[in-house]
Amino acid sequence: MISDLHLGEDLGVEASEQTRRDVAMGANAACDFLAHLTHRRVDGRPWRLVVNGDFLDFQAAFVPLSHPGLAGVAELGGTGVTDRLISGAGRVPVASAIRVDRIAEAHPRVFTALARFLRAGNRIDFVAGNHDREITHPTVAARMRAALVRGGALAAETTARVDFHEWFVLEPGVAWIEHGHQYDAQCSFEHGLSPYDGHGEVIPNVDAASVRHLGSVAGVDAHSTEEWSFGGYVQHAASLGPRGFVRLVGGYARFMMGLWRASRIQRGLRQRGRRAADHERRLAELATERGLSVGELRDLDGLRRMPVTRNMTRVCRMLMLDRLALLALALVGAVLVAAIGGWPWGFVGGVGTLLGGVVGGEAMAGRPPRDPSVALAMIPERIRRVTHVPVVVFGHTHIPQEVALPGGGTYVNGGTWLPAIHPGLLRAFTHVVILRGPDGPTVRLRQWRDGHSRPYVPDVDHG
Repeated sequence: MISDLHLGEDLGVEASEQTRRDVAMGANAACDFLAHLTHRRVDGRPWRLVVNGDFLDFQAAFVPLSHPGLAGVAELGGTGVTDRLISGAGRVPVASAIRVDRIAEAHPRVFTALARFLRAGNRIDFVAGNHDREITHPTVAARMRAALVRGGALAAETTARVDFHEWFVLEPGVAWIEHGHQYDAQCSFEHGLSPYDGHGEVIPNVDAASVRHLGSVAGVDAHSTEEWSFGGYVQHAASLGPRGFVRLVGGYARFMMGLWRASRIQRGLRQRGRRAADHERRLAELATERGLSVGELRDLDGLRRMPVTRNMTRVCRMLMLDRLALLALALVGAVLVAAIGGWPWGFVGGVGTLLGGVVGGEAMAGRPPRDPSVALAMIPERIRRVTHVPVVVFGHTHIPQEVALPGGGTYVNGGTWLPAIHPGLLRAFTHVVILRGPDGPTVRLRQWRDGHSRPYVPDVDHG
């Protein structure tokens, strides 16, 4: 199992040189790893590779409105004309199918390596993540199969060994594998099996809005903004200079509009009812396909966290409107105090009032940095009790870990192949290997390093 390559993040409208290097490094490592698997088997058995979400980054990859593939398409997503001009088409299926082509053109070695892996008799399962949720849409999945055929000059029937999964892979008696974003309120969907609005666009969550709107501002790493404090935004804005400040304010305004739009869509009763019905229908079909009861699968679905955009109070806090209001009041108060008090004490009092507003805004934040790995770690034991599998595997957090579960069994997070700031180069290129045996499955968290798949040792300088 591998996950979180984020191919396409390097195709963002303002992708930095560092981002392009990170994605290229992960792609090259993945190619070498796939070649290793293609030429090596255990006991002669073919491999089943589960690509556990965020293989592609449809959130970041830019599709300009001028692209010929969008000609005549009425619904292009986004929050408006200005947003589409800056950030390109939204996450509608026709645009994400184009993103598949753009990513395959940018990373042909990866698709060739996957095709050779298939041609050797192995199979691939793609699980949807929050950054590539629409990979399971028929239009996008067909484009993925076509890209694999082109990548390795495959016979079309070879792609019959490629499957796409909206939620999870369940191997009875062995493992439950899913991306894990549904347990992260900033990345989840209320109806995970029906995440599209009435126009066919993936409904934005906080993470998607951040990548789309703040990621279009030069110098802003959208993946790091979720950990910024109010003061962090102010400090970064001040460091950009006048032009950069205006661009950041514009990006933040579009971010606000994106969240308000997502919240409005989430709360619309008629469309919400349609999504709920579609979700329930698909859940029943999935239960039958996977050998679970509808009640069991509904219980597992109930473990998800509701997206932040479902609650207006949480949206306001996410947008820091409470802190902005306090700062505005402090600014007005500072002017009044300075005007009434005169020089010098009025000036001193005004400065003190303004500083008090800034400090108060920081105090209102009052929360530790967001760590989705904490929320995800509480879920596997409950999944294990329902499915009776000894191994539960997630991705999403980019933090590789292996944890023994209280009731027996193991939770493993496969980490990431993107050596960005989090988790860093020494924790990247991790993968999970599960082998069947006479005494049950064995699970190993490993790392691709120096041309070999080695046991992963956390926090060790590998030199």
